Amino acid sequence: MKRRDATAQTGYVKWPIHLKNTNEGGMFVYAVIPYVEDFEMCAGVPSVCLLMSESLVEEDPEAGDLSEVGWPLQNEWFPRAEMDGCGCDQFLSVPLLAAVCLGSSGGSFFDDEHNQHWFCKMGDLTWEGINLVTRLENLYGTSAKLLTWLDT
Repeated sequence: MKRRDATAQTGYVKWPIHLKNTNEGGMFVYAVIPYVEDFEMCAGVPSVCLLMSESLVEEDPEAGDLSEVGWPLQNEWFPRAEMDGCGCDQFLSVPLLAAVCLGSSGGSFFDDEHNQHWFCKMGDLTWEGINLVTRLENLYGTSAKLLTWLDT
C-alpha cells in the first residue's frame, strides 16, 4: 500500500509540516455548520450527517471548549457512538446543515510544545478555505466549526 505524502498540502489547509509526524495514518479537516432551529423555518429539517470514520482530534478552540482526542469530543458530535446494537446509525453525527472536507494530509502532526495533536484553526486555512468557510457562515447565518480528524 502506498503511503500518503506527509509533506503534501492538499485542499484548503496549510498543513503544519514543520511539526513532528507520528505516522498514524494522516489527518483531515471538515468545516461543519451545526443545525440551528431558526434555519428550519426557511429550509426544513437538516439532512446532512457525518459518518464517524476516525478519531476526532479537536474542534477549533476559538469556537468552543478544548477536548482531548477521542470520546469526549466524539460524544458531542456522535452521541450514539457508544451504544450497542444501533447498526450504522450509531456512527452518524448529530444533524448538520452542511459539512465540507477542506483537506487531507498523509501526516499525523503532533505539537510537542502543547503536548497534543495539531488541530486546524481558521488561521490554518488558505485564503480559499477562509473564503469558503465565510461563505458557508453567511449562507446559513451561523458559525462554522472546524473538526480535525486523526486517520488511525
